[in-house]
Amino acid sequence: MAQIDIEQRPLWKSPSEALTSGNITSIIDCYIDEEGNIVSRPGYSEFSSVGSSFAVQGLYWHRYTSKLIAVVNSEIYSIDSSGVATKCPGAFLNGPYRVHFVEVGNKVYAANGKKLTVIDPVIFSSSHPTDPDIPTTISGLTIVGQYMVLSVEGGEKFYYSTPGNYLSYNPLDFISAETKPDKLVTVRSAWNELYLFSKDTIEVYFNDPNTVFARYEGGYANVGVLSRDTLVEINNNFYFLDSTGRVSVFNGRKREMISQQINNELDNYSNLAASYAFSLYIGGRYFYCISFVNDDVTWAYDTLLSRWVRFSFYNSTTGTYERFVANCSTLTQDNVNYIGDRNSTGKVYIVSENTYLDNGNEIRCEVKTGHVDHGSLNYKKSLRLKLNLLRGKKNVSNAKVMLRFNDDKVLGNEITVDVGSASYKNTVVFNRLGIYRKRQYIFSFSGDSPFILAPPEEDVILLGR
Repeated sequence: MAQIDIEQRPLWKSPSEALTSGNITSIIDCYIDEEGNIVSRPGYSEFSSVGSSFAVQGLYWHRYTSKLIAVVNSEIYSIDSSGVATKCPGAFLNGPYRVHFVEVGNKVYAANGKKLTVIDPVIFSSSHPTDPDIPTTISGLTIVGQYMVLSVEGGEKFYYSTPGNYLSYNPLDFISAETKPDKLVTVRSAWNELYLFSKDTIEVYFNDPNTVFARYEGGYANVGVLSRDTLVEINNNFYFLDSTGRVSVFNGRKREMISQQINNELDNYSNLAASYAFSLYIGGRYFYCISFVNDDVTWAYDTLLSRWVRFSFYNSTTGTYERFVANCSTLTQDNVNYIGDRNSTGKVYIVSENTYLDNGNEIRCEVKTGHVDHGSLNYKKSLRLKLNLLRGKKNVSNAKVMLRFNDDKVLGNEITVDVGSASYKNTVVFNRLGIYRKRQYIFSFSGDSPFILAPPEEDVILLGR
């Protein structure tokens, strides 16, 4: 074989473009920043435990008292700034869904498929309203103007309260969807408008002083919501798994499908309806995170850069990625993330960009390339592969980078390099990696430290055939 050339080739130029071009096929437990670098996601640590062997069904940050409201095993807890949890006397939530909260005045209203629950965070008490005309199978609640609006499980109608009194209802004060009679999944509001999310459609209403509520002619989508627990509001946009099995966003008047990058994955999942979602605020942007229970995977959508990555829990015992630990989340006014454990622990965690472990467990970030050929199907001889890796200033002994590569569907052994003491920049070099036509690289990095990975560069000899 005749030698032709020696060149230095980047494996990818821009991760944002690489995700759509196929130069990068997956990113796990990291995300892409505005400069095109790959950044490890922050970890979390235990903030509170309510002492219950159940998953956390709902979390809400109450700004006035600076306390969390948590629902575990249908019971309501208040959690103070030190993480001390106090059980609330009175009513409880025993519905089948994750809890949806609405705050108005000095009260927090909550429901998850059963009775409306009123929580007073100041004196910390809870109760069920006594009005017999209030529905008892509430699938959604929201506030529009002077009205509280309720949707009912399996029904086509939404009910609204008397003006200014959210706990008083007339059984005749209801409206059905107009365009297409449909089973309501839930209701939400934004911009003082009412959104009806049904199984097959979405409609938008406004508060009409003549008829209470009237439908916007242009506010309609011919898709509905497949899984109620996937509906999350971020900056007045509604993200959800729609009735076609795609992830969509509804922005004011229109629906847009945003799951193009992961549609092939969704098509292979066994039960899309067994899913739920939550939001996280990381690196100055919001992520819409959706977990699929049967397939044990969590996808995270960067709402700023419109890119999908995976967030996970790395099980070091089995060497596998499981879906992310959060069952629900809430955000403070200072953009601090709290998440409730999906496992039967009753634990609430705090996410911090100064934490680099998942409650003491390893975070193993992974970047997998497409099949690299550097623009030629001839053989290449890999002289060296260089990674520019930025790290934090924390000295740790377990920071490492791992490399595996796949030639012709044969996955090689893992090569591990210790990064060494903390510094601003580490150049990690892998030498003499053999000959290939096409090759898929898998980079992993872990340790009690943050990582930023710039595009790797490969020195190759391009061979004649």
